[in-house]
Amino acid sequence: MEKEQDDVSSIHNRFSLTLVNPGSHYFSLAASMGIGVVIVFATYFGYLNNLNVEEFWYRIPMVLGALAIIQLLDTRKTTPGLRLFEKYAVKIGGGYNHRMGLHDAFLIKENHIKATNSLAEITKRAREISPESRLEIEVENLKELKLALNCKPDWIMLDNFSLEDIQFAVKETNDSVKLEASGGIETPARLIDIAETGVDYISV
Repeated sequence: MEKEQDDVSSIHNRFSLTLVNPGSHYFSLAASMGIGVVIVFATYFGYLNNLNVEEFWYRIPMVLGALAIIQLLDTRKTTPGLRLFEKYAVKIGGGYNHRMGLHDAFLIKENHIKATNSLAEITKRAREISPESRLEIEVENLKELKLALNCKPDWIMLDNFSLEDIQFAVKETNDSVKLEASGGIETPARLIDIAETGVDYISV
């Protein structure tokens, strides 16, 4: 029985007989090296260049370690009609697909909570509808974080949190739930700072 494939993997297979195959090891190696060079230069000129020599050599291992562990996610916000291609581009570029659409995971946001006036009720309803689906709750402050933890979701999205609040969230949850940082991540310096907090995912 053939293994079922998702839409992004299906696109990947369509390139298997082309001369420039995004799935080949040589292509992946070349792409990774190119991306690595861009990251190094962007990081140096946008962030590490401001440090003195001692701080530079102290910070380098921390930066590399944080970037190696963290998983970068895309968002569901894509160009109309080009979602599969943009998701595929993220995947072969070394990133991860957050979700393909509204059908493959629950993401409970502020407007959903307002509609029911009860976070506990809406998470309970989601679990009843599809127990196997991932349940993620978006929070905008530490008070909402504590309420979300009581509902025992699989993921919690920290929306536009400050670095201090992200650090607090990481310590407060203590690996009991996956944490995703999102919003306001517009520079390499900001990306590195958030990666060093210990969150599981960063969505950009």
